[in-house]
Amino acid sequence: MEPDAAGNLLQTALRRHPALRLYDAKLRLLNVERRLKTEKRKPVLDLGYQLLGDGWQFFSTPGVEGPGVLANDIKWSVRFSYPILNRKARGDWQMTQVKIAQTDLDLGQKRLEIENKVRQYLNEINTLAGQVALYRDIAANYRALLDGENEKFRFGESSVFLINTREQRWLEGSGQVFEIIGCLSEGSGRTALGGGGYVAGRGCFSGGT
Repeated sequence: MEPDAAGNLLQTALRRHPALRLYDAKLRLLNVERRLKTEKRKPVLDLGYQLLGDGWQFFSTPGVEGPGVLANDIKWSVRFSYPILNRKARGDWQMTQVKIAQTDLDLGQKRLEIENKVRQYLNEINTLAGQVALYRDIAANYRALLDGENEKFRFGESSVFLINTREQRWLEGSGQVFEIIGCLSEGSGRTALGGGGYVAGRGCFSGGT
């Protein structure tokens, strides 16, 4: 397999693998949780106001206009609070930080495992590609022997038994070619997903992630 194609398969596996996507989702949730717990640690400042008036008559202070209304006809209130002993909020925030750090480590470890597994599959695919060329040559040689045996049979220098033997070997060689091609096709799909397992009926690939 060409280096560019192998690199693309590796990147696809790292982007699409379900385990990595699960870790990414978990990290996003933990970051939201961290932001919420950070908010709980912040001090609270409430600014309130109340309009002063007589019945439905507001801003009734005579001779007061503009900014002076803010001081004479509006009652202001300010409330500031901050927990002196915020051990629980601080502990919850630190616990979330630990969870994020652990998830980052788990994500890195899983990514490394998948990358190594995909590289192993790519090596096996390259080996299979070489086997395809080898078995194609073998099948072509068996076909040439079968054609030669048929030609000899025409001149009475061979037998049906020898022809059947040559044909059987040619069919077996051709079958192996198609079997390995099937392994290559399924192996490329598994590599793209970073997955593993045996190809049904063939046992082309071992292991799984």
